[in-house]
Amino acid sequence: MPYESSYRVNDQISREFKKIEESQFDRVDTIRMLELNVIPAKPRAGNLYKADGTDWNPGAGAGIYEFDGTNFNKLQMLTSEGALILPVLTAEPATTDHSLIIADGTSWDPGSGKGLYFRNGVSWVFIA
Repeated sequence: MPYESSYRVNDQISREFKKIEESQFDRVDTIRMLELNVIPAKPRAGNLYKADGTDWNPGAGAGIYEFDGTNFNKLQMLTSEGALILPVLTAEPATTDHSLIIADGTSWDPGSGKGLYFRNGVSWVFIA
């Protein structure tokens, strides 16, 4: 019986970690990015990186870039407010975990209609 009870404990711990992971993102009100002056050693598709634009210039100067698996693509920013502009998607993207997207809620609805979603590693989590 020790094996079965340890299996149940491990399963319960895994469920609790999952709950913690899913509950934490709604507490984030600010994301601070470190400005990089060299290309990341192992960039991953879907990750965002902040380039200094001088020592490391992925192509369009200083700013935030998404790595798509091959290229770094600069995300457009509103210069006056510094708000990130994300396109409204009409289909689920082929993306990796920890992505931030806006779904149109009609052609593609991850669960709560039109809005901002975060991919937490398992599913799309509605933010706003």
